[in-house]
Amino acid sequence: MTRHELRERRKALPGQGRRGEMMQAELAELLGYHENTVRKWENGHQPIPPVLGRALRDVEREITERAEAEQAEQDAEHRHNYERATAFGRYLHDYYNQP
Repeated sequence: MTRHELRERRKALPGQGRRGEMMQAELAELLGYHENTVRKWENGHQPIPPVLGRALRDVEREITERAEAEQAEQDAEHRHNYERATAFGRYLHDYYNQP
């Protein structure tokens, strides 16, 4: 993995950066390294360990799975709210349209 690939993959992950991308400090914490180490990798001042590619894939997979689970929860909540609103709407319709 090159330093440019590392930077692009980091920025593709969601985080607290100005544009919503993951910051170096966030990636460092997830990988168990110091922020300065990630900075040195991206600047080319320190070689990137070969194992980093696999660790980064694991982080990407975990973040994706977490986002999918959160989306599923939101979808379920929206369905629940829609069903409640629909049931209430039917109740009101029936109430106001009684003979």
